[in-house]
Amino acid sequence: MSLLAYDPTAPLIFVHIPKAGGVSCRAVFDAWFGPNLYPHYFRPKGDGLPPQRDFSRLVREGTPSVIYGHFNKHRDFGVEQYYPEASQFMTILRDPLDMHISRFFYAGRVEKKGRKIFDAPDNKSLEDFVKTGHLNMLEHFPRQVTMSNYRDIIEEYFLHIGFLDRLDESLNHMAKILNKPSVDTKIPHLNASARTQSVSAEIEQVFREKHELEYSVYTHARNLFLPRQLQTQLSPE
Repeated sequence: MSLLAYDPTAPLIFVHIPKAGGVSCRAVFDAWFGPNLYPHYFRPKGDGLPPQRDFSRLVREGTPSVIYGHFNKHRDFGVEQYYPEASQFMTILRDPLDMHISRFFYAGRVEKKGRKIFDAPDNKSLEDFVKTGHLNMLEHFPRQVTMSNYRDIIEEYFLHIGFLDRLDESLNHMAKILNKPSVDTKIPHLNASARTQSVSAEIEQVFREKHELEYSVYTHARNLFLPRQLQTQLSPE
């Protein structure tokens, strides 16, 4: 069961943390919510910030809806800047190092197509990027996350947090919470990038020590949500 009760009359916000399976999940949420899915992404080519939806109107209409996308507060389109009244969230997390490495290769892939992503790595070496590059995982959370409050943030705002390495199970648990149809197994991982470099164990340790907060968030979420997810699956109908 979820820690929080889903209110279908209030908009859900799905936080698409970059390089954590959000494109794959988007296809599922599109099928679930149809025209009541409202994308929230920075628009390139001069279009700028995402449009701001009338949150109070969505509440009055009472139709199940989801605002889906990136919510980067450091780029002025975070949750508190757009929807401070929102109270129910879902997201998918990924091991922070794996996410960071994926971002490195994704940046290289899109750069070859003539596009540069925001805060793209200037480093040519993966190990240099792992040591010095910016990890933006927590910038998308509903509130400022610290070592003293991350448990409260997770438990007070998230209906469910899933995990990329358990994507099928995570989405089917979300389906139960939202009263939506279950999804097919083996959901494809879209928008993936090929990897041509790896990092040493020493560099990995440096990364983990530097990002203690991100790993504390990731570990607490797994400990909190995965047992409930498995319990739901194993319980009799």
